[in-house]
Amino acid sequence: MMARGMNIMDMPIRPTNTNRGKPTIYIPGQTAIGVDVDCYAKFFYWTDVSGKTISKARFDGTDSEVVVSGLGSPEGVSVDWIARNMYWTDSGLDHIEVSKLDGTNRKTLFDTDLINPRAIVVDPGRGYLFWSDWNRNAPKIERSNMDGTERKILVDTDLGLPNGLTLDYDQQRVCWADAETHLIECVDYNGRSRRVVYDEAGWAFDLVYANNIFYWSDWDQKVLPNVNEYGGVANTPLELPPGGNGRVYGITLAREQCPSGNNACSLNNGGCRFLCLPTPNGGRSCACPDDINEEECNRIGLLLRK
Repeated sequence: MMARGMNIMDMPIRPTNTNRGKPTIYIPGQTAIGVDVDCYAKFFYWTDVSGKTISKARFDGTDSEVVVSGLGSPEGVSVDWIARNMYWTDSGLDHIEVSKLDGTNRKTLFDTDLINPRAIVVDPGRGYLFWSDWNRNAPKIERSNMDGTERKILVDTDLGLPNGLTLDYDQQRVCWADAETHLIECVDYNGRSRRVVYDEAGWAFDLVYANNIFYWSDWDQKVLPNVNEYGGVANTPLELPPGGNGRVYGITLAREQCPSGNNACSLNNGGCRFLCLPTPNGGRSCACPDDINEEECNRIGLLLRK
């Protein structure tokens, strides 16, 4: 699936002459940027920087609704399909936030040391959150636990405009596309073993990894370039579906099945009253939303444990 201005488009990984893809939903006036899917319930979620909202719809475009409003400039969005939460970046408010998938229990995880947060991805089976910040003076790629603890910088050297992020769950790699260096690169989850996959990625905006191939959106091309995971010569670009216009922004994979994995929030919201946020090694944190006084939230928690 891809965000293309006022449209969200879908296309098969292997397009044919009779099935090149199509517009899934069209909303006049919106500017869809980030897109991700809930592979469990078969919904997709997208950010709209014009409307300052996050919306959702079924894979066929039905049952569309706004789930979060009043944002600054929402860009990346990522779904934890296990704990039933979503995370997003807001480059207007300089925030990274989380809420339930219906937009309730909204909580700010980070509001410091962020300048231009853009892409965001989660590995809910391992409890990790990753994001990029294309701050012109100090671009970086960071990681934290999904409850916001143990924040650390993974990469902050030889970056230009790190835009798209994607995960290789099997090999535990985080990979990014950089619109200034024109590189697609990867590191492991600890920021080690940095490797250039491809060095002619153009003005790359977003990136997705599927079936051992990297696909990215390129603002200079009206196709979907792609290259095998070990680089080399790029594959034949995919033609974009008919019916859209303008630049392609976010892209994501609409999986038939969710990636394998589990976390401590999968059953009964981990026993939490509001947000259950997974952490590595099977842990979890019960978190209070921003609109509930923390003292009151903790008091409710104590009552529930009695």
